Amino acid sequence: MGNEKATDQFVRDLLRDIGVTKPWEQDGGPKWKRASLACGSKSKTGKAEGKPEFVFVVSDFIVIVEDKKETRFTRFLEAGQVSTEFPYRQDYALNGAVHYANAMMRNGVPHSKGIFAVGIGGAEHHHEITVAYIGQGMIKHLDNLVVRSINTVTKS
Repeated sequence: MGNEKATDQFVRDLLRDIGVTKPWEQDGGPKWKRASLACGSKSKTGKAEGKPEFVFVVSDFIVIVEDKKETRFTRFLEAGQVSTEFPYRQDYALNGAVHYANAMMRNGVPHSKGIFAVGIGGAEHHHEITVAYIGQGMIKHLDNLVVRSINTVTKS
């Protein structure tokens, strides 16, 4: 799938545009974040700590962002559902973000409103953003988002 550094930078810029200036990246962040991602890696065994590209908290919701270099790796659905089985959680952005969210819910987090898992595929000129909401015992795949300008986000 290649290097995602340009996509990571594009996502940092998107986050900055919406006011998220210091998301926790990879293995950084507070103790509760690291503890909630214990045994949450996307690898086949899933025994190591999970390390999402970006995590932040807004209005007591946790937001996890995973990105991939190409839009074809934004998400993988089976029968309309996000699969978190290996290799899908490793190969697809939304699937990985949902996998991390499930690990956090399982291990406990100090935020009670739930988790938004965000998968972003592509780069600045051609990208796709897809979101799922994870609450106690539920995963809801939301409509895709289209960013038309810095201040306009609509459902596709």
